[in-house]
Amino acid sequence: MKELLTYVAQNLVEHPEAVSVTETQGDGETLLELRVAPEDMGKVIGRQGRIAKEIRTLMRSVAQRKGTRVSVETERRRDLLPPLFLSLGRQAGKDYTIMKNKFLEAGQIVNTHGIQGEVKIVPWCDSPEFLCSFSTLYIDGAPIKVLAARPHKGNVLARLEGITDVNAAMRLKGKTLSIDRTGVELPDGRHFLADLMGLEVRDAESGAVLGTIHDILTPPAHEVYVVRGGSKEYMIPAVDEFVKEIDVDGGFIRVKLIEGMASDV
Repeated sequence: MKELLTYVAQNLVEHPEAVSVTETQGDGETLLELRVAPEDMGKVIGRQGRIAKEIRTLMRSVAQRKGTRVSVETERRRDLLPPLFLSLGRQAGKDYTIMKNKFLEAGQIVNTHGIQGEVKIVPWCDSPEFLCSFSTLYIDGAPIKVLAARPHKGNVLARLEGITDVNAAMRLKGKTLSIDRTGVELPDGRHFLADLMGLEVRDAESGAVLGTIHDILTPPAHEVYVVRGGSKEYMIPAVDEFVKEIDVDGGFIRVKLIEGMASDV
């Protein structure tokens, strides 16, 4: 199943080398988490999430033939994209405080560049320039100094302290890079994805709890919040017309629903 999803995704995107699939065994179900380069997200999502739905349908059909269950999700590492959200969920009737991760995943080393130890990084943030602004990144929790970094065709080429040849750079291939959020100031109305995913979603008119943000799609026009609650899934465009309030500290958002947003899962 993992190999099939990888094959399908690699044939849809412009950067097949950045495609990765993580397989996790759950309670009677296999979870496949798909990661692609940020600029390729629209290609695996499609207009109104149609391609993503087709991929999920294909994988579920194959799984059923094998007598198994599978769930396909797009990765959640786009911690820095605007104006996204991530929370830790909320138990009904209980108070809770949002716990913000100090370190946020911001990119992945996908290859080497040249023979002097430079690495090619696919950024998981607003722009390559944003990632280039950091003098220190983190690999597996350990800090590594950035000696030089520059944007290159939507990616980042960087020289890291202690990495002086292609062999040393190759050993970092596939490593995830994180940033320390304490030094980042976001404009009003923009949030770290890691602070918002899982937020409780409430109907702005009735106050009813619809579910939590399960995923965030990033097609070219605007983000789409995938909300799941019970047997329902809601696809809510992240625009002012439908998103009426975002309260990260309170752990919820309020949305306006219209016909066609809800579907059975």
